[in-house]
Amino acid sequence: MAILSEHVRKSLIRVIPGAFLFGAAVEWIMINVSVGQETFYDVATRKRIERMQEAVYHQEEAEERLESSRGDAAHTIN
Repeated sequence: MAILSEHVRKSLIRVIPGAFLFGAAVEWIMINVSVGQETFYDVATRKRIERMQEAVYHQEEAEERLESSRGDAAHTIN
Protein backbone atom coordinates (compact mmCIF):
# COMPACT_ATOMS: atom_id res chain seq x y z
CA MET A 1 0.00 0.00 0.00
CA ALA A 2 1.56 3.28 -1.10
CA ILE A 3 1.45 6.25 1.27
CA LEU A 4 1.28 8.73 -1.60
CA SER A 5 -0.55 8.15 -4.83
CA GLU A 6 1.47 8.11 -8.03
CA HIS A 7 -0.05 11.43 -9.11
CA VAL A 8 0.96 13.15 -5.87
CA ARG A 9 4.46 11.69 -6.02
CA LYS A 10 4.99 12.94 -9.60
CA SER A 11 3.65 16.38 -8.66
CA LEU A 12 6.07 16.63 -5.75
CA ILE A 13 8.98 15.56 -7.92
CA ARG A 14 8.15 18.44 -10.27
CA VAL A 15 7.52 21.08 -7.57
CA ILE A 16 10.31 20.44 -5.04
CA PRO A 17 13.29 21.34 -7.30
CA GLY A 18 11.58 24.59 -8.23
CA ALA A 19 10.99 25.38 -4.56
CA PHE A 20 14.68 24.81 -3.80
CA LEU A 21 15.71 27.03 -6.70
CA PHE A 22 13.29 29.74 -5.58
CA GLY A 23 14.67 29.56 -2.01
CA ALA A 24 18.24 29.75 -3.28
CA ALA A 25 17.38 32.78 -5.40
CA VAL A 26 15.76 34.55 -2.45
CA GLU A 27 18.79 33.79 -0.27
CA TRP A 28 21.16 35.10 -2.96
CA ILE A 29 19.14 38.32 -3.19
CA MET A 30 19.17 38.73 0.60
CA ILE A 31 22.97 38.35 0.66
CA ASN A 32 24.01 40.28 -2.43
CA VAL A 33 21.42 42.97 -3.20
CA SER A 34 21.87 46.22 -1.32
CA VAL A 35 19.19 48.78 -0.64
CA GLY A 36 21.16 51.94 -0.08
CA GLN A 37 24.30 50.77 1.70
CA GLU A 38 22.83 47.77 3.52
CA THR A 39 21.91 44.21 2.64
CA PHE A 40 19.17 42.29 4.42
CA TYR A 41 21.69 40.65 6.75
CA ASP A 42 23.27 44.00 7.66
CA VAL A 43 19.85 45.23 8.76
CA ALA A 44 19.03 41.96 10.55
CA THR A 45 22.34 42.04 12.45
CA ARG A 46 21.89 45.71 13.42
CA LYS A 47 18.33 45.09 14.63
CA ARG A 48 19.42 42.05 16.65
CA ILE A 49 22.14 44.09 18.37
CA GLU A 50 19.65 46.90 19.08
CA ARG A 51 17.18 44.44 20.63
CA MET A 52 19.91 42.91 22.77
CA GLN A 53 21.06 46.35 23.98
CA GLU A 54 17.47 47.30 24.78
CA ALA A 55 16.96 44.06 26.73
CA VAL A 56 20.12 44.70 28.77
CA TYR A 57 18.97 48.27 29.46
CA HIS A 58 15.54 47.08 30.65
CA GLN A 59 17.14 44.33 32.76
CA GLU A 60 19.46 46.85 34.45
CA GLU A 61 16.55 49.24 34.96
CA ALA A 62 14.47 46.46 36.56
CA GLU A 63 17.35 45.47 38.83
CA GLU A 64 17.77 49.09 39.96
CA ARG A 65 14.05 49.35 40.76
CA LEU A 66 14.20 46.07 42.68
CA GLU A 67 17.23 47.22 44.69
CA SER A 68 15.62 50.54 45.50
CA SER A 69 12.38 48.87 46.55
CA ARG A 70 14.35 46.50 48.80
CA GLY A 71 16.07 49.48 50.35
CA ASP A 72 12.72 51.21 50.95
CA ALA A 73 11.33 48.03 52.51
CA ALA A 74 14.35 47.72 54.83
CA HIS A 75 13.85 51.31 56.04
CA THR A 76 10.16 50.66 56.61
CA ILE A 77 10.80 47.53 58.71
CA ASN A 78 13.38 49.21 60.98
